[in-house]
Amino acid sequence: MRTSFLLCVAAALSAGCHSSGSTGGSNVSVSGTVGGQLLSFVDVGSYASQGADLQGGISFAEVFLTSRPFACGWFDGENASKESLSTLSILVQSNGAPPLAPFAAGTYAIGNTFDRDAGTSVSAQAQVIVTDATCGTAFQCGAASGSVTFTSIAADTIAGTFDVTFQSCSTPDGGSTSMDHLTGTFSAPVCKTIALGTEAGACHP
Repeated sequence: MRTSFLLCVAAALSAGCHSSGSTGGSNVSVSGTVGGQLLSFVDVGSYASQGADLQGGISFAEVFLTSRPFACGWFDGENASKESLSTLSILVQSNGAPPLAPFAAGTYAIGNTFDRDAGTSVSAQAQVIVTDATCGTAFQCGAASGSVTFTSIAADTIAGTFDVTFQSCSTPDGGSTSMDHLTGTFSAPVCKTIALGTEAGACHP
């Protein structure tokens, strides 16, 4: 089971577009820009697990927004099997001595927090990766601050909101873009075959 994530964000990015606004499908709405670009998200999937390692010491919830349909099918281990795909991925993970309680709804700050008395730690991450026409990384951004709120975590749906700021986005040539900010809501169906992907390992249009 994955204990870290890579998200693939590559939407139809218009050269020179620096506008802000809102985009989304029926289950997702996003406002703001990343890398100076307004990204379009039309689908969303999720996954949650308790006891992801042999000792049962990992509990997490992950939500991923994509620029094309079938978010569950295309979110595989590398998340780089579809060209020009935009994905915003949010992961909140708890580590500690087993057995951990099921992952709970609540608000989690981006970054790492520790409970020394309980012997547990919580890590919250948000990341954007933009792929190009050959599935290479056009740019990659990690959130520096903000929070994610899971309003409900059920067997079939994870719902909530997010408000995150990206400090910088790296590009293949070693460059970077300025700080950006995304907010949004989601109601994400829980994926049943998250680790498989539809056609993982190849680049597809």
